Amino acid sequence: MSDGDENKHRGKQAGRLHRGLSVLALAFLVLLHLAVSLSYSGGYAESWDAVDFVLALDRYDIFEMQPHFPGYPLFILLGHLFLSLTGEPVRALTWVSAVCGSLSLVPFYLLARRMLGSGIRVWLAVMLFAVSPLLTLTSVQPMSEAMGLFLVLTMTAWLARAVDADEKKMLGIGIVGALLFAMVLGVRTSYFPVGVLLLFPLLTFYAVRRQLAGLVLQTFIVGAVFLCGLLAWLLPTASTEGGLLPYWQLGQAFTVGHFTEWGGTSLSSEQGMWDRMWAWSFERMLLNGLLGVDLNGPAAPLSTLMLWFIGGLMVEAVWLGGRGVLGAWRRSHKRGAGRLIDWFQKNPRIWFGLLAVVPYALWMFFGQNSEKARHILPLLPWVFLLMAYGWGELYRKVRLAFAQRGLARTSSAFRTVQVLSASIGLVIFASLADRQLSVLLAHMAPPPALQMIQYTQKHYPAGGAYIYTWEEQRLFDYYAPDYVSERVRSYSYFVKSILLQSATTSQFLMTNAVLDGFGPDHPLRQQVREVARFAQDPFVYPTYHTVILYELPREAVERLQRDAEALTPTLDSAPDASGSFATSSVTTVP
Repeated sequence: MSDGDENKHRGKQAGRLHRGLSVLALAFLVLLHLAVSLSYSGGYAESWDAVDFVLALDRYDIFEMQPHFPGYPLFILLGHLFLSLTGEPVRALTWVSAVCGSLSLVPFYLLARRMLGSGIRVWLAVMLFAVSPLLTLTSVQPMSEAMGLFLVLTMTAWLARAVDADEKKMLGIGIVGALLFAMVLGVRTSYFPVGVLLLFPLLTFYAVRRQLAGLVLQTFIVGAVFLCGLLAWLLPTASTEGGLLPYWQLGQAFTVGHFTEWGGTSLSSEQGMWDRMWAWSFERMLLNGLLGVDLNGPAAPLSTLMLWFIGGLMVEAVWLGGRGVLGAWRRSHKRGAGRLIDWFQKNPRIWFGLLAVVPYALWMFFGQNSEKARHILPLLPWVFLLMAYGWGELYRKVRLAFAQRGLARTSSAFRTVQVLSASIGLVIFASLADRQLSVLLAHMAPPPALQMIQYTQKHYPAGGAYIYTWEEQRLFDYYAPDYVSERVRSYSYFVKSILLQSATTSQFLMTNAVLDGFGPDHPLRQQVREVARFAQDPFVYPTYHTVILYELPREAVERLQRDAEALTPTLDSAPDASGSFATSSVTTVP
């Protein structure tokens, strides 16, 4: 064997060893993440949507919001499979989230390999994903986000093969991608913008072949396969509601309500565009998505200082990554990529990222509730990739600077820089892991709304108390069905209900969500008496992190009766002068 052949053989052996170690490291990380998620998996239906999903395991009925439209059939189906293992509906759904959340590391690793190459950048991105407090919280909740993100990442990693594959394979890549996208919609319909990625293999084929007829044919085939995959779950789901027409009518009503009433979208929210941009970029992405904290959460001065230090490093990494991507784009333009299709061919990774990020970012900004951090989940992996790329670019520039000054990589100065960089990295990952653990521990305790229900059961008789709520009503229906609770929609509605119930009810209770809905200066605030307060980490429970139970004294009830008798014509004919509930304090879960 010649020296060249021997070196080539050694290179292949080293490559196989590196891949084997990478597989072992990834498997260890997945199993560790799964063990932690299962150990800290939640045992409570903590929100309106969570109760909907849990009830769907007992009786699937979209009309009765078990669950709400579009029905999440694949998530519920997988929940039934786990129900046979756990015997408990909430635990079954959290196990689905735990398994899918842990397995998401695999497609994300493959996506990182495709977008960043091999080496330290890939593992930086994977570790950011593994210790993310928000992704970990998603993995222990009885919700569909973890499974939806797993399918989105699987679809994205598969379609990313088109970045380097031969154009002859584009049709096969597109067909499998279409089936995966149909599965995504069966779990999280709100993730529909990621379907734009199906254009990538089609455009790649056209960029190489320049055959319009071939592009049209492949688009038709991929679209037909997607339609078949969609109908595979859509028709059985619609049949549970009496057919496609009733199912379509349910969807229309839900969509109108989402965009015009309670969805917290740009149409139904009072937020201005700049306020929404601040909420999405700073509060949701930086604080919730990257750091796993909330503006309303308590923090010691030292931890606050560390928080801003880490946040600054993360923002710098995103900035450096963005500059690197923009530089690559400009260099390709200087090489003579004149037409748009030429730019596409010379920058496949950049275009792939844009197709994955821009459509969903626009949908998130205009069509989703800016108070819910879970809506940023499809974008968060791309931020991790950008951060890892930015840190890699910074390290590359440092090495280049040392080389230009004639300093070897073995010099003491370069070693010092390496040690300092590793120390900063350890501080970042250790801080995120510590925050991750505190989030898991907080989530193990009963949510504030459930604590309020347990307190009510302990201190008030079921037949003698009437409780006015907002979203907490769904938890009352599930955990305390023998108690009478009513969801209040306006002050006039509340007064009329008091008048109807006052003759047969001895005690009236209400939550702070109801009182906040009447406005900050409503006179009723001076009449109610606080009886209990329950609080938790606002990052874990963003809307109902503080639940206050009030009692309406008998004197206040009598005063409402007297006022109502004097204003009976107004209550019967005039519009509600107090207005409806404020979106910022009482919003239903989309």
